[in-house]
Amino acid sequence: MLKIQGNINPNKIFTAMLTALFILLLLCFAQSAKATSATIVNNSDWYDTDGNLINAQGGWMMQEGNTFYWYGLDISQKAQGIKNIKLYTSTDFKSWINQGNVVDFSGFPADFASSDWVGRLVVAYNSSTSQYVMMLEWNTLETGSRNRLVYLTSSSINGSFTYNRYDEKPGGYKMGDLGGIFQDDDGSTYITFTSDVSGQNDSLKIAKLAANYLSIDSTKLTWGFGNVREASSLIKVGTTYLLTASEANYFHSTPTRYSLSTNLMSGWTKSGGDMITMPTSPNTTNSYDTQHDQIFPIHGTNGTIYVYLGDRWSNMANGSQGVGRNDWFPVTFDSNGVPTLNGYSSWTIDAAAGTWSPLVATQTLLSENFESGNAQGWTGLNGSWSIVLDATTAYKQSTNTAAEAVTTTGNTNWTDYNIQADVNLKSSTNGAASGIIGRYKDNNNYYLLRLSTNQIQLLKKVNGTFTTVASKAYTVSLNTVYNLKLSMKGSSFVGSVNGIDELMVNDSSITTGKIGLRTYNQVATFDNVQVVGVQ
Repeated sequence: MLKIQGNINPNKIFTAMLTALFILLLLCFAQSAKATSATIVNNSDWYDTDGNLINAQGGWMMQEGNTFYWYGLDISQKAQGIKNIKLYTSTDFKSWINQGNVVDFSGFPADFASSDWVGRLVVAYNSSTSQYVMMLEWNTLETGSRNRLVYLTSSSINGSFTYNRYDEKPGGYKMGDLGGIFQDDDGSTYITFTSDVSGQNDSLKIAKLAANYLSIDSTKLTWGFGNVREASSLIKVGTTYLLTASEANYFHSTPTRYSLSTNLMSGWTKSGGDMITMPTSPNTTNSYDTQHDQIFPIHGTNGTIYVYLGDRWSNMANGSQGVGRNDWFPVTFDSNGVPTLNGYSSWTIDAAAGTWSPLVATQTLLSENFESGNAQGWTGLNGSWSIVLDATTAYKQSTNTAAEAVTTTGNTNWTDYNIQADVNLKSSTNGAASGIIGRYKDNNNYYLLRLSTNQIQLLKKVNGTFTTVASKAYTVSLNTVYNLKLSMKGSSFVGSVNGIDELMVNDSSITTGKIGLRTYNQVATFDNVQVVGVQ
């Protein structure tokens, strides 16, 4: 029993208790919200919540409510002739619960054999029949070593999916790879697949499904490449359709191709009649050692993430020798809708918010405040460079008659890094400007982030010729310290002043090099130079 002594007001105690409880609930909510952020670690084996290796390749991702459903082929027992289509579920896109095999193969036709290939499945809910429909490719010698398109149904998203029927030649031709399934804004639903129109996998089809999703209603597009493609996917970004596919190279990793259009049946962007190779950052020629499977949109409260789901067939003969079987990367789009595959080895995702960010591993490559009184390791090419006392010890270029005064240090093999320095402009003459240098190969090839009296500029000097990469009006005062920072990650550049990003642009002219300091017709001091490598 609680005793109230003296003149203590019991209403106040009750109010205080309610306040404490409210604060506690807020803290719990904050922790819960924080927990929605998950880290994707590529180039590694992934395990389910029971600690078992995840086996899901050549599969399909979908979302229903707050739950993600990841279907994929489990070939861990292929030597024993055992086939499983696994389902894993998650609410944070990181912690995956194994729901087991979701396909009942017992109802397949009599010519189904344990040695046959099944895979490249897709799943969608049909609201008119209240059924979940799974489609997958089935390769049997009865069809001349090509794929039948199999339709299965289930009343539950968790299965079990049972056999319904198959198409021997979907769209009128033998099928290569089944791709993706996509529902358009008007409710029409389409699948993509490669087809043997003139040769194996030489064409890609977009076909509209019948109302019950158990047959093809009509073919909307047949695109003959002349170059074989596999593993296609179709989504819509805003009002633009994005069609993606891998190259056909068995179980090897390949580049990812893409094409854009505002009309399913025409107007697709091309390169020499073919799909375009998707840009990557940093550069890769094989989608970071994966084969494209799907581009998966996640719509959150604060935005939309587009996730590249890639297979690494390290468990198949002649497949990749890399670690892990699945790698997922964020896809970004420029103002023209062109996608870029961002090859972060680790990154964080908040699926509920629909946001992501890179998980940057850093390493300090250089830190110099010149307090030692010398500039050991720096090489002055022009101008008059020396250590001076200017509020603090600093590195000064002391003549404003040298048109271009440069000093450099570092390693020519440095690739992705941030360089920053405190810059103090001391004089003003015609065209005067000073700044920091990145990816310095020689005095004819480097990037320069600089301040003048009226702007900030990112320049590149290639084969001795300067070009403005980006610029912005910016008022600069003499005898004032400005912290300049140039961040370089692949082809991505960010120029910052005093911690505020001012210039953001892509350029791939120079990929490696040292760092440096530079003045043009100006006296300036530099201090607190730091170089941090980023992964």
